[in-house]
Amino acid sequence: RTEVLWESPAILDESRPRLYSEFKELIAGARSEVLISSPYFIPDADFRELLRELVARGVRVVVVTNSLATNNHVVAHTGYRRWRRDVLAAGVELYELRSDAEALSLYVTPPATAERLGLHTKAVVVDRERAFVGSPNVDPRSMVLNTEIGVVGDGPIFGARVAAIIERDMAPANAWRVSMDEEGWLRWTNGDEVV
Repeated sequence: RTEVLWESPAILDESRPRLYSEFKELIAGARSEVLISSPYFIPDADFRELLRELVARGVRVVVVTNSLATNNHVVAHTGYRRWRRDVLAAGVELYELRSDAEALSLYVTPPATAERLGLHTKAVVVDRERAFVGSPNVDPRSMVLNTEIGVVGDGPIFGARVAAIIERDMAPANAWRVSMDEEGWLRWTNGDEVV
């Protein structure tokens, strides 16, 4: 079973379908786990509160996004950086894509070549049973201003396939785990590597 979430281009029509509200409802229904992949991750106040509530209920929340080195828009990284500590303080597991990600070889199609990988997957997996794949980033521009579209698929097979992509992107060969100590200092770890 699938469902299309979409945003009407009729921006001034208050009754238009609102992808963002349905997107948040999908995530809010999680019982055990939410995996989020968003190249630009700039969570607004509502989304940050949703993440806090999920973690408080015992839901594991994981976010994979671009690092400064892999982000193609420094402005987007600046917006994300502002809320990074809040997200970590809420108990979210946070991963940033490595500029030397091993997965680069999976995305290069000759004759095109690339020296670094930039995250572009926009997806969410809820409880390994429902998955969303679409065009919006978790940022105010995508969720409030843009006309976006995505598909929610039900079932453990689809959920497992999307989860595998996100988990590959957050693996040590492809991403740094970002954490915060009690004094608010950030650290990036990858196995034995710490920066």
